[in-house]
Amino acid sequence: MFNFFKKKIIDDPLPEYIFLFFLAVIKKLPNEFSYLLNHYKRDVSLYSKPNVYADEGWYVIGIDQEYSKQFGNLKHKSCEIKNVKVFNESTNDFEPIALFVADGFLVGYYSKADIRNLDENRINLEDMYVEYLKESSDAEELKGLMEGVSNKVKDRIDLGGIVKYEQGDEVYFKIYDLEDGMYLLIDKNLETFITLYKPFEIKPLDMKLEELFEKAEADSDFYNGIMDIVYHVYPEIG
Repeated sequence: MFNFFKKKIIDDPLPEYIFLFFLAVIKKLPNEFSYLLNHYKRDVSLYSKPNVYADEGWYVIGIDQEYSKQFGNLKHKSCEIKNVKVFNESTNDFEPIALFVADGFLVGYYSKADIRNLDENRINLEDMYVEYLKESSDAEELKGLMEGVSNKVKDRIDLGGIVKYEQGDEVYFKIYDLEDGMYLLIDKNLETFITLYKPFEIKPLDMKLEELFEKAEADSDFYNGIMDIVYHVYPEIG
C-alpha cells in the first residue's frame, strides 16, 4: 500500500471534541461512506492542523503511518463530501462543512465555524453532494515509463500504490507524499510536479525525476531534501 501518510512528531494532537464530532458526522453519512467508520479511530487519526496550502477553513487530519500502510484502500477514490449542514448554536443557523477523503480515510475537513459550536445531533444532508478526483491505479503503465530509471530511485517508490491523475490530455502519477495535502507527481516524460488538493492544482518543478532524487539524496534527510527544492521553486508556500 502506498504510504500517503507519514509518521511525524505530533505537535497538534486531534482534540477529543473534534474526534467525537466527526465520528457523529460520519455515522450520519450515506451507506456508501460506511467504510470510513472502519478506520476512524482515536489511535489512527492522530493530529489536526490548518492546511497551509488551502483556503482558510481547511484542516488536515494526520493518519498513523503504519496503520495506513496496512489498511489503506485505493478502491475508495479521493473525494470531497460537500455541503453537509450542521446547526451552529452561536448563530442559530445551519453551517456548511466539508470532509475530504483519500485512500479510505478522513484526511481533512472544512469548517469556518468553531467545531465546539456545532451540534452533531442536528445534521442536515439534504443538499450534500460529492466531488470525486479523476484518478485511478495504474502501476503497470508507470513501470513501463520507469524502465530506464535507476534502482536507487525505484526503491523509494511503491509502484503497487501509484495513483494516476488525468487532466485533459495530460497524465500524472502521484509517487510521494510531501505531507499536509501536498504530493510529488511525475508525468510521462518523468518531469516532476507538486500537487495541492485544496484548491487542486499542479505546479511544475522544472526538474527530471532522477535529478530531483539525486539532489534530495544529498541531504541527510531525503524528505527535507525534496522540500528544500520545493520551497526554493515556490518560496510562497514555504
